[in-house]
Amino acid sequence: MDVEKRLNALIEERCISKQALAVKSGVDTQTLYRCLRAEQPLKASEFLAICTALEVDPKNFLDG
Repeated sequence: MDVEKRLNALIEERCISKQALAVKSGVDTQTLYRCLRAEQPLKASEFLAICTALEVDPKNFLDG
């Protein structure tokens, strides 16, 4: 599963709005929306900030 799909699933599971996640993570709202729709690459710093805001270990996204 793509990182974007997994992040979207976590966001839904945690019942947090994307706008609230953007605020909590410090990632610009429009950037977050574009990244989650795979319209824009997700920078490592943004990914780590989102994982921190969602309280999930980034290692969970490693395949294998």
